[in-house]
Amino acid sequence: MGKSKIKKPIVASLKPVNSLKHARRVVSNHHKLTSKLHAHKGDTEVAAELQKQLADNGGIRSYQEASALSTNAHSTSKWVLKQLRTLNFTHPPDSNDPPDQPHVLEIGAINTQLLDAKSVNVRAIDIHSIHPGRIEELDFMNMDQPKVPYDVLVLSMVLNCVPDASGRVAMLRKLRQSLRPGGLLFFVIPLTCLQHSHTVNEAAMLTALEAVGLRALKLSDEDNPRHSPKLWFAILEAGDPSQEAVLRFSKLRKKPSRKIKTKSIGATFDLIL
Repeated sequence: MGKSKIKKPIVASLKPVNSLKHARRVVSNHHKLTSKLHAHKGDTEVAAELQKQLADNGGIRSYQEASALSTNAHSTSKWVLKQLRTLNFTHPPDSNDPPDQPHVLEIGAINTQLLDAKSVNVRAIDIHSIHPGRIEELDFMNMDQPKVPYDVLVLSMVLNCVPDASGRVAMLRKLRQSLRPGGLLFFVIPLTCLQHSHTVNEAAMLTALEAVGLRALKLSDEDNPRHSPKLWFAILEAGDPSQEAVLRFSKLRKKPSRKIKTKSIGATFDLIL
């Protein structure tokens, strides 16, 4: 059997990430390489080559710089804070009402924008913290269940980083377990995960979330647009898991193609309940 062929990275530069175009390329290439690394984790030679390509791409530091730049351009934090006010979870900053600070866990935090907000009580975590004094270096999947469930969770551009379908569903279930009934999950993934996936479209994604007990709030498109040109958004309320939704998901999920032709990393996005 011949050796696996590993293509040269799309981006191989340690230059600072200083444009959105550069940031998108760094993020995309990082996800492609980490996905291949997971697929070849049993092949020492191929894995070593992929690790080298990740380093040539700038490693986790360049990936975080790129993610931070993209987030500054399309602020998840502003969206979260605006919607929390709209949904009466918080008071406006200039309000004379008594402070009402929901307890928020931000998972995969790459900046301190939510931490700096006065209307929320935030704990921010990331596997590789770039603000170690404020953002805890911690893997959400290794955290103990909170003694008091959170009011709000924020998960932006994280689920797509989980390398396999069953692991993504395990994360969704843990998110539900970490929220109080009626609590909110602010959820963002790349739009390509639903547009290019061979198995999961938007309807299947929403049904999978419902199956684990996270139901999308019905808001107007003006108040809560479902997607931007690059991202897919959802505000989800914590409720009871649904076996009926599990059955619906099994019908909505398409059978995976044997050969994935598109180069989009979203093509491999999948969920298995």
